[in-house]
Amino acid sequence: MVLPATTTRPPDGINCGELRPCGFGESDLPSSPYNASEEVAGLEKGLKRLGLAKEVLLVGHSYGGLLNQLYSYKYPKSVRGIVLIDPNTVAFVDAIGGPKQLMEIPFPTTPPLSKLQQAGIRQITAFDKTIELVRTTALPRNIPVTVITAGKPWWPTPKQSDAYRAGHEAIVAGAPNRSLVVADGSGHNIPGERPDVVISSIQDLIRKLHP
Repeated sequence: MVLPATTTRPPDGINCGELRPCGFGESDLPSSPYNASEEVAGLEKGLKRLGLAKEVLLVGHSYGGLLNQLYSYKYPKSVRGIVLIDPNTVAFVDAIGGPKQLMEIPFPTTPPLSKLQQAGIRQITAFDKTIELVRTTALPRNIPVTVITAGKPWWPTPKQSDAYRAGHEAIVAGAPNRSLVVADGSGHNIPGERPDVVISSIQDLIRKLHP
């Protein structure tokens, strides 16, 4: 796992860093099987090395939502807030019949494979174990959470789309410190299609944390 060696410092003094999971970007590809618990432990180690592990605002898209839940559960004292961008959820996986429904490799697996492809296979083949691990955790109720959900259905069937949205609604249900934001006009790639919604949601949460 690699965190960029340099971080940007916006005018308000908030440091920003990007997690590059094992095998993705510049990070090394381990020979060992994928382990989500080790992934978040690596994130914590990297944040401590950069001196950023005390007041963390986690931002995660899709699969990153599962890792954010796991990280905040393991290191709740480090996390001040969470922004989940169209996140995958255990509730959704259960609703569509379990993790096996999402473990098909979406590209040819005939060698030679790029490091990115190998990293993808490593992560996908461990998806069932990741789901079972995240199932044993929960987002801490005292940590503010913003969930950004896609405004346009993007799953192949209405049942899948409804289940995905229901997973997001369940995260914020009954919690006054949690909110659901709809990214109108956007499918799953909200960071690319509606970056303004992502930025404004992060800014709003920061203002709540630092009034």
